[in-house]
Amino acid sequence: LPKKLLESLNNISSFDKEAFEKVHTSGEQVTSIRTNRLKPVNQIPNPESPIPWCSTGYYLSERPSFTFDPLFHAGCYYVQEASSMFLEQAMKQTVDLSKPLRVLDLCAAPGGKSTHLLSLLSAESLLVSNDVIEAGPDCYAQLSKLAAGRPDRSAAFALVMRSLGGDEFIGHLLKGLPFGPTGIVIFILFVSFIAGFFLDWLE
Repeated sequence: LPKKLLESLNNISSFDKEAFEKVHTSGEQVTSIRTNRLKPVNQIPNPESPIPWCSTGYYLSERPSFTFDPLFHAGCYYVQEASSMFLEQAMKQTVDLSKPLRVLDLCAAPGGKSTHLLSLLSAESLLVSNDVIEAGPDCYAQLSKLAAGRPDRSAAFALVMRSLGGDEFIGHLLKGLPFGPTGIVIFILFVSFIAGFFLDWLE
């Protein structure tokens, strides 16, 4: 650890130098998640302790295989670094979250802070999530990261889509298929099956 960094932190009364050095030199991987208020669940994978500065954050005792967890794919929780969840305290102590707010996230990928903001804002608020993706050899990698952490896991995408009449559009589209009721159900299951493989590849 840089000596100047430790010296700058020594001025903080609550700073524990020994514990700080220990956690950074041990090589231990700390895993934390933030649950989705819109999709509450009774079971959290390997919970160890709640994160003090985030009302929906938890440390995990060990890192599970998120790829094979249905709750993860259903958007019941989001894997996020605990320190970035301090955003909740920054918002609660600086603005009145009960009022309609207009919030701009200028560096939104992969979407952790945007989904966190969305869970804190009132229903009348507006959140715009933006991220700059430069053209070049890393463009597809950046797009994959953005898609893998997509905010629609927290039902934000569904809310926007329904407000724009997207559910009616899809309804008309499905009714126009020449398969009948049973065929439409099979078609939806097939599309979901293929999409699941694609999303698993992104992660």
